[in-house]
Order: sequence, then structure tokens, then C-alpha cells
Amino acid sequence: MGYVPRSRVAAKAALNLTVTPVVGDANSSIVVPRFTRFLSETKDGVNYVFVNPSARIVSKNTSTGLFNVENLEVKEGQPVTLSFEYNTTNNPKQIFELPDLGIDTSTLQVAVQKSGQNANLETFILSQDATDVDADAAVFYLEENKNGKYQIYFGDGVIGKKITDGNIVIVSYIVTSGITANGLTSFKILDNFLNNSTIAITTVSGSSSGAAEETIDQNIVTGKQIGRAHV
Repeated sequence: MGYVPRSRVAAKAALNLTVTPVVGDANSSIVVPRFTRFLSETKDGVNYVFVNPSARIVSKNTSTGLFNVENLEVKEGQPVTLSFEYNTTNNPKQIFELPDLGIDTSTLQVAVQKSGQNANLETFILSQDATDVDADAAVFYLEENKNGKYQIYFGDGVIGKKITDGNIVIVSYIVTSGITANGLTSFKILDNFLNNSTIAITTVSGSSSGAAEETIDQNIVTGKQIGRAHV
């Protein structure tokens, strides 16, 4: 029980970026924001968007005046961010369905904002083992429902921290094409994160490891055809 079928897996690549700022730029460091977009070469008539799942902070090379971003991991897919305001009456089980198919669940991030008037955020992490969770642990749980979509839920105040009325649940992830985006080696940047800079890209490793989601037949073969939905 509690088995979560493997999600679709985004193809990933590694890039080196050389950022040349304008003359007189005073920044000693830069941030490559999460979900900065890169566009691939064409494959079978399609260009794929890749994004970095995590932000990166890079210091300036004081000898060259350049910012060198090395081995930046990018994954294929469209980034999605959703917000849900929690209400005990309407949602007593604290279950939030993610509406998209094709989610790579390894890119899933969850934070809880105090309220619409209080922007304080607390990051929640995916619980892998409920037996190691206490009442104050900021964790969330993931499962697939009977419609084939993923949903998250939270603790009850005994096993995992319970969210409260007015909390805003913020969820972000990548929706990916999976296996079809493997084999790409050329990329250009779509989002220049340092105004008026020049960004040169070198591919360290082309896109690979994209995969389809686990099927019901695969669940049966592996003996994991149970525990697919929270009730």
C-alpha cells in the first residue's frame, strides 16, 4: 500500500554558460533563476523547451570579469506553478489534485504561504517514510488518484504538520514530453537573466534519460497494482 507509480521522466542535459556582462557592470554575483528557459535544436520538426529545476548562484571571475555557470542541469518541459487556498470545510482531507498529465514528479516543489495577507513561506518536502515523521515535520505526501493524476496531501498534526484555514499551498513542477526529447545537443537561451549581457552556451552532455510513465501493466508485472489512490 502507498506505492506511487513512476511518473514520466524529463530528458536532461548539462550546459556551461559564459555570461559576459556590459562594461561597468557592478554585480559580484548573479542568479540563474529556477525555470530559466532554453530552446533546443529541431527534432522531427519540434523545438523543445528545457528549464533548470533549481536556481544557481554564481560569483564573477575577478580575473576575466565573466560569470561562468558550469554543468547547469536543464530538463525538458513546461514549468507550471499553481496556488490553492486551503479551506477545511471544502477540503477536509487536505487533498490537492495536480491537473496536468505528464508531470515529472522529481521536479515537484511545495511551499505553504501563511495567508493572502502574510507572505511568509515554509517549504515542505516529500515524505518517503511516514514512520520517521513527527507532528511538526513540514512534509507532504504524493499519490496517483483513480483518474491517473497526481495529488498531494498533508499531515494530520500527528504524522506530519497540518495546514490551517487560509494557508496558500504553492506547487510547482515540470510537464514533460519524456522520451521524445532525448538526443538533443544544441541549445540557445530564451530568458536573459542579466540585462544586456551576452550568454554563450556550450553543451556538456546532450539530452538523455527521458522516459515514459509507468503503465498499469508494469504495475502488475512488478506486483505493485495496489495502493494507487488515497481515500
